[in-house]
Amino acid sequence: MIRFVFLAVSVTVCLVIAGWSGSGTNGKLVEKVDDRAEAQKLLNDGNWKEAMDAYLALMRTPGSNGPTLAQDWRNVFMCLASLQRLHEMDGLLEEQVKLHADKWELVQAAADTLLSCEHYGFVVAGEFNRGQARGGGEW
Repeated sequence: MIRFVFLAVSVTVCLVIAGWSGSGTNGKLVEKVDDRAEAQKLLNDGNWKEAMDAYLALMRTPGSNGPTLAQDWRNVFMCLASLQRLHEMDGLLEEQVKLHADKWELVQAAADTLLSCEHYGFVVAGEFNRGQARGGGEW
């Protein structure tokens, strides 16, 4: 019984300390939510470039969870497709997977993206560019 009381008091003290020490980060969490809401508003309004930049900035900040990163990546992919800039996808995808290799949700979203996007492209100046290209290149 004494062990149980000691355990309960210890857990309560730890939770109180964690609550106090975490109160300083609430502003950062609210800021990220506000930034994500602003990015979503830009996306809904059809401001593809600004929305893509906002989502990429959110993805580059540390501390995001896997499901949020995966949805952010899907939104970035939608912006790239709308801007007809799929040739930039491979570089951005590689960057994000290296940055968040421990987040399986993002890795799965990246794999889904590769399965659903164009599989053809051209080699121009030794570099593969996804999609159609003007002015030559190797098929």
